[in-house]
Formats: sequence, structure tokens, C-alpha cells
Amino acid sequence: MNLPRPGEATRKRRQAERGTAVIVMLFLLAILLIYIGGNLRTLDSLGRELRILEQKQTHRLETFARTNVFNVAKDTAAIELSTPAHK
Repeated sequence: MNLPRPGEATRKRRQAERGTAVIVMLFLLAILLIYIGGNLRTLDSLGRELRILEQKQTHRLETFARTNVFNVAKDTAAIELSTPAHK
């Protein structure tokens, strides 16, 4: 008769449990890698968006500074011409 040895059944059960644990760990690792990949992609996208926003603001402020300098120079010239020292 071919009867199982006393420790053989528990050994097979432990091997099956180890195999299941490996599969669960690989599944969790895959989920973690997907999450990290998504975060990296989002971070890259936000970096690009921030760079574009910074360029737009820099351009807007340069334009404002140029027009402001022009207006100040024009106002200064008008003030100098209207002072009694130049008349």
C-alpha cells in the first residue's frame, strides 16, 4: 500500500502556501510599480506645465516692464518740460 509519510502532507501544503505568497507578492509589486509609473508621468506633466506657465509669466512681466518704463520716461519728460526752469 502506498500511504503518505507522516510529514509529507504538511510539506506539500507549505509549498502550495509559498507559491501563493509569491504570486500575491508579485501582484502587489506590479500594483506598486504601476502606481509609481503613474506618479512619475504626472510629475513630468506638471513640470512641463510649470515651465510653460513660468515662460508666459516672464513674457507678460517683461512686456509690462517695457510699457511701464516707456510711460515713466514719457511722464518724466512731460514733467521736465512743464517745470519753470526749462521755460
